[in-house]
Parts: sequence; C-alpha cells; structure tokens
Amino acid sequence: MLRSTTCTRAHETVGAYAVHPTVRTKVHARLPNAAGAAMRVSRRKLLCRADVNFDAFRPPYQQSFAQQKAASQTHRSVVQYDYLVLGSGIAGLSYALKVAEYGKVAVITKDYANEGSTQYAQGGVCAVLDAADSVASHVEDTIVAGGFLNDRNAVEVVCREGPARVLELVKMGAEFTRNQDGTLHLTREGGHTNRRIVHAADLTGKEIERALLATARAHPNVSFFEHHLATELVVDEVSGQLHCLGVDVLDQHNSAMTRFLGLSTMLATGGAGQVYPNTTNPHVATGDGMAMAYRAGASMSNMEFVQFHPTALYSEPSPAGAGAADRTFLITEAVRGEGGMLFNLKGESSAWLVTPRLMGDSWECSQCLLIVSVVHPTNAHHTLAQQKTA
Repeated sequence: MLRSTTCTRAHETVGAYAVHPTVRTKVHARLPNAAGAAMRVSRRKLLCRADVNFDAFRPPYQQSFAQQKAASQTHRSVVQYDYLVLGSGIAGLSYALKVAEYGKVAVITKDYANEGSTQYAQGGVCAVLDAADSVASHVEDTIVAGGFLNDRNAVEVVCREGPARVLELVKMGAEFTRNQDGTLHLTREGGHTNRRIVHAADLTGKEIERALLATARAHPNVSFFEHHLATELVVDEVSGQLHCLGVDVLDQHNSAMTRFLGLSTMLATGGAGQVYPNTTNPHVATGDGMAMAYRAGASMSNMEFVQFHPTALYSEPSPAGAGAADRTFLITEAVRGEGGMLFNLKGESSAWLVTPRLMGDSWECSQCLLIVSVVHPTNAHHTLAQQKTA
C-alpha cells in the first residue's frame, strides 16, 4: 500500500482530502468533491515566490497503470531494480546501504549526489554517549523542544538507537571531532540539558554526506543516477489497494525519459524551503517529492512542521526576477548552545524576543532581528552576524 510521512497544510482542505484543523497527526477523511468543497476554508495570504508551480498539488489522478503506459509513449527505456531511492541525502543513502544487502539499488537524484540539505548541516548529531547522560533525559528534552506534539514512540526509538547509528557512521569513516584522549568531542545545542552533540568541527553534515557517499559508491549493488529528475510515481491498484510500482525519470542532460520499476520506492526528497523568499535550504529543496506523493494518492500529514533555522547570516535579497532564491548562510545551533545571546535592533534581549523552554537554560527565537555576540567562558564578546526575518 502506498504510504508517505508528509502531508497537506493543516487548516486547509486540498482537493477532496480534509485535514482536521485541530489535529496534527494522521487524521484524514476522504470526502466527495462536493463535501470537500463545502468544508474548504479561506487560505492564509502568504508571501510566496512567483516561480513556484502551483499546479504541482493538483488533485490526485486516478489513471490505471495501462492508461499511464499508453500516455507515456515518449519513454525510451524501462529499467528494473529491486529498490528505488529518490534523493541522496543522509536519509536516502542510509536506506540505500541497508537494502543493498538484499538486492540492486538505484539512487536517483536531480543534481550532483552530494547536493542537498545534508551537506549544509553544521552543528552535529544528537546521541547519548556520555556516561553522565541518559536516554531518558534525551527523550524528555526532545519532547519539550517539540512542544509536546512529538510521537513519543518515534522519539524513544531515535534517542535509544542514536548512539549505535553514530558509531555506524564512524565505522564508515566519518571523521568527527575528538578530544585529546581520542574520545568523541561532545558539544551542546539549544534544548539540551547535557552535552550530546557529536560534530565534525562545524561542517558535520558535509562530513556525514562524504562518508555515506563514499561507502555507497563503493558498494557493488548501488547505482547512482545524478541529474535525473523524478517526475511522477507509477501507481496501480493491486487487490484493491494502491501500490507504487516505480517512477518516471527525466535525464536532464539529454532530455530522455526512463521508467524505473522496483519492488520498493523510497521517497527521501527533502523539504520545500525554496518556496519561501528566504531559506537556509539549498536550491534543490523544492518539495517535488511531496507533490509526487500527493498526486499518487499517498496519505499526507504534518506538513505544517516546516523546518526553519532560527539564525542565519543576513545578506541583501536578490533582485526581483533573479530566479531561484539564494540559500541564506546558516548560523549553527551550537552558537546558542555554547552561550550565544540574541538581541533586537535596539540591543535589547527582552522577554518578547525569546520564549523560554520549560526545561534548562535553552531558548527558542520567536522574533529575532539581530544576533550580534557570543558569550565565551571568558565573558569576552565577539561580533558574529546579523539576521533579519520576514
């Protein structure tokens, strides 16, 4: 059965799918078109980029596999793998390496394989690796930082298995920053009551992506298709249930279409930060995986949880009509975890600027206009950066 972990915006009804405005979990009602139209509410006015394809979230098509095949005469070839992976970040590559032990894997990515949000992540990976720390503490910190909206079972799995996954990356060759005695250096980020952030200087994502890519490229069962853009999932009903049979892919170098068929198709296509005027996400974060899943009839949920990094280096905006939004340079979470202080343009660090967490001394920026200094253990102040938010 076709499944997905992403979804439509809360407080809206898209097509004939209704999402209850007070529930942030997978609560859905499949409604007739007339009933769906009656339940629609006016959408919020949002500042969106003009070059976004608003047709991407058109109502899901109901074509059969035979109809899709008849409509795709431009396909020059059909290839088959055991596993199809769309996306080549930490999620896609980790999955590809796991399933490569059981069959042939095709990793399909629309840019160079290392281009994506993973390589721009700076701070580090959370894992309980200190004897003075505990998984229970990590779980509670995560629940509080998530505003108690988290799926506790998922949080417990991630916190419990985190140390093993970090050590797995080390085994693959990821070179994390270490102490003089050779142990992994642990730093701290906002929301954590203990030091549990494993990092590679301040380029952690880049190092993780390097290690995963090197391992995947060396695996005989993993094949990479760079500059290949997935355009549509191939779906059909089997025993009355929708199944994803593969994906149609455009080779951007020669404009040739290929139909990839597989026993399993993993969507690891990242977010949609580029639909906003300002974002720290790279240019490939355009939400096309979400749109494909929606058009294929997948259940969509939790899309209101859009990742926004709270601190970034301010730069002048691109001229109107300049094309894709530039990626804003991200300022790591570790800055605040190590004592970074947030100020507004008047030099104030007042109650309206930050919302205190319910635990510890970490803070969440709500209307940050300026971050100007970091307080080091020596109490020295150093000018860091400016940030503006819409």
